[in-house]
Amino acid sequence: MSDSYNSDLRRAERRAFLAGSSVFALTSIHHVYGAIRYDTPERYYAAVIAAVAAILSLGALRLSRARPTSAIGQAAWWAFLGVNATVFVLLFGAIEGLYNHALKDTLYFGGAPLAQMRVLFPAPAYEMPNDWFFEVTGVLQVIPAAVTAYYLNRLIRRRPRKAEAPAWAALAASPNNGPNDQQRA
Repeated sequence: MSDSYNSDLRRAERRAFLAGSSVFALTSIHHVYGAIRYDTPERYYAAVIAAVAAILSLGALRLSRARPTSAIGQAAWWAFLGVNATVFVLLFGAIEGLYNHALKDTLYFGGAPLAQMRVLFPAPAYEMPNDWFFEVTGVLQVIPAAVTAYYLNRLIRRRPRKAEAPAWAALAASPNNGPNDQQRA
């Protein structure tokens, strides 16, 4: 593989990691603030989950770069992709940012009946919009999550489908080199 290919892949990996880390930072600010503002200490767990995911993501990326052609390196690369996609894109971007905040705020400020809002967003898990900082940081989680998704998509498209086989592998795979070739002829 060319050096430019490897540098492009590494650049996309780095950008995916940085975007995921941005989700971690914003999610942590948002949930710690919400825990204090609404006296709901269970919100601290989201910051802990995001921190663990960021650590796992970094560890997996470093391992995949240290051993890019080994089975463990390949598994680590997919773990990097999976943690970022599951935690930072799906959990904090789509569910937390889009559903819990963007949709809730759109319906609320669009005049949806409070009874209908309570069906979709039941108390005490959800607060109706009453704090601009909490709502803005909640909605903003969508942006770095979308950037993370963009770079993860680029990684999937750029990642080699197979590890390069050594030169001797073509000889071993040849149909004329088996022990039973004489019997088949």
